Amino acid sequence: MHARNHQLANARPVTAFTLVEVMVALAIFGMAVVVLGAAYINVLNGYDAIRKDQVREEELAFVFARIMAHQVREDFEAGGTIDTLHAGRFSWIARLERTGVADLFDAEITVTLPEREVGGRRGELTKRALIYRPGWEDAAERDRLRLETRERLEDSRNERPGNV
Repeated sequence: MHARNHQLANARPVTAFTLVEVMVALAIFGMAVVVLGAAYINVLNGYDAIRKDQVREEELAFVFARIMAHQVREDFEAGGTIDTLHAGRFSWIARLERTGVADLFDAEITVTLPEREVGGRRGELTKRALIYRPGWEDAAERDRLRLETRERLEDSRNERPGNV
């Protein structure tokens, strides 16, 4: 019996986790899962927002390319609508102003975004562009502008130092 007590005294104590330690570890693991899950959801939402913005920009680029392709001045100034694959129907109007150069126009194009526009934004978008369209200028006006441009160029040549 004495030998048995001696064996129990020399035996190593049994090491194990207590219930409290296991519960704390599970709580920490659970919080980590929640934080990582929320971060993952935010990343997915960010990717979705970027994709919608890209689709919106592609749709607008398509609309402006279609508008700029108009070859008849009256059609360009009348405006109209353009259907797109994702966003729906865009409506647009354009205003032309003459510049001091023959066949060059300053165009202001206002596009009204559709009701169910991709990206969640609605409203109007205005862009300005210089458009070169030889067929749009009145022949007499074109000749007058060309003569004025020629005179300006000659005057600028004569004003340069060294030209006598």
